[in-house]
Amino acid sequence: MKNLFLSFVTIICTFVTNAQTHVANLVKQINPSGAANISQGIIKDNIYYFSANDGTHGTELWRSDGTEAGTYMVKDINTSGNSNVVNITEMNAYLYFFATDNTGYDLWKTDGTETGTVKVKDLPGNGSLGFLTYFNNKLFFTFDDGIHGSEPWVSDGTDVGTMLLKDINPDSDSNPECYFIFNNTLYFSAQDTTHGREIWISDGTQAGTNLFVDINEGILNFPIGYVCIADSIFIFSGYDLQNKRELWKSNGTSNGTGILKDINPNGFSDPQFMYSFKNKIYFTADDGIHGNQLWVTDGTSGGTLLFKQFTNYTYNPSIHDFFTFNNNLLFSVNDSIHGNELWVSDGTELGTSLFLDIYPGSIGSTPGNFLNNTTQFYFSANDSLHGSELWVSDGTINGTFLYCDIDSGSSSSSPSHIFTLNNKLYAVANEGGLYSFSLIVSEENIPLQNQALKIAPNPAKNRIQVQGSENETIRLYNTCGKLLQETKCTSIDVSKYENGLYILKAGERAEKLIIQK
Repeated sequence: MKNLFLSFVTIICTFVTNAQTHVANLVKQINPSGAANISQGIIKDNIYYFSANDGTHGTELWRSDGTEAGTYMVKDINTSGNSNVVNITEMNAYLYFFATDNTGYDLWKTDGTETGTVKVKDLPGNGSLGFLTYFNNKLFFTFDDGIHGSEPWVSDGTDVGTMLLKDINPDSDSNPECYFIFNNTLYFSAQDTTHGREIWISDGTQAGTNLFVDINEGILNFPIGYVCIADSIFIFSGYDLQNKRELWKSNGTSNGTGILKDINPNGFSDPQFMYSFKNKIYFTADDGIHGNQLWVTDGTSGGTLLFKQFTNYTYNPSIHDFFTFNNNLLFSVNDSIHGNELWVSDGTELGTSLFLDIYPGSIGSTPGNFLNNTTQFYFSANDSLHGSELWVSDGTINGTFLYCDIDSGSSSSSPSHIFTLNNKLYAVANEGGLYSFSLIVSEENIPLQNQALKIAPNPAKNRIQVQGSENETIRLYNTCGKLLQETKCTSIDVSKYENGLYILKAGERAEKLIIQK
């Protein structure tokens, strides 16, 4: 049976001086008989809060401090079914979220205790809720109360302070969406019967909630998406009748809002997946010639250029999961040669290349669930031998390896929700190939120190010579702490082992061994 675990592994600060082994250990099995459906993870005051189903109470709010005793359901909000906790958002001393107690969805808050988990307001009607956004010590969200339709609402965290912000479209729904904050102002997309769908702004008051700019005059819509903030401007994907969906920018004024560049004059470029790096914004777009590729802009039309073409026009690569590490931009690309793999860029085309082909061939390792932990980043990947498992990298090829094969063998544990808590690393993982979920913790059970133990060659292909271990038993471990070999011979054959990182221990001395063929 497949169990979902919370996997804790000790963080390596530097690979050379703190080589460690790692073993996945069970913290708590949340649902012994089925899918725990863990989601909505957020950390507050060294506690991990999440939504989960234990098979008895339905989907409810849970918390964990990384121990078995400290992992438990906060409150059974809906005693007759699922409370379906969503949009967990922090504001001051509380976490706020939407949930149902079988009387409709409402705004709730928690201080982490059962008695401190209460309904903020019994919202009227049974309409849809969404887009919970924190701004200036208030929460903004979209709600349909059955009277005004789907409109923007605001809450200060109290019953009396939770109310309709403004009835933007008295005749129907304004359907607010795409909330974001720029220059201490809340922006969102909404529609009324006079202007259609346009950009609106709010300072948190009814009087201060107004139309920002009417780009498509009249009732024609101007939907937006993929907003990216960059210093004095924000870049976004916008749609008008003349240019279709193209790249737009704004400095926060109506006169300073307009199309940045018509990338595809004969169609629409559909800019997506925007990310700010080194005072520029990177995004994907299709100019009608090169296909959907990686573009860059400095905020000017002339500085908006095709950055890198990964494939020819007949194959559009999937480019996503941007993040920054060691002053480099990393992202996933699914091209027609390597499949979905990790790429790296220093911000120049010549300095942009495949980082590591973890799964050689056109399938790819599908890296994802990235966590940047300053000195390393952690992620999930499939190297074809171990399935989708937990990996780690220090930003170098030799320092990138399988961190722990939680579900040993070729099946996948599919780690996700990777996070750090109290100086330890956790991940939700799916062990055994089935779909029943629990939480696991992984910790070092073999204390190792790095003292005057030398291995040559290192990296190695076939055989190594160990110095400084005379008359001592030498033990070779994989990164999950499994003992692979034990000998007193200082010349060791390692040809049968796969590429990756291993730990060699003699007494209390240890050193990392990289096998690279």
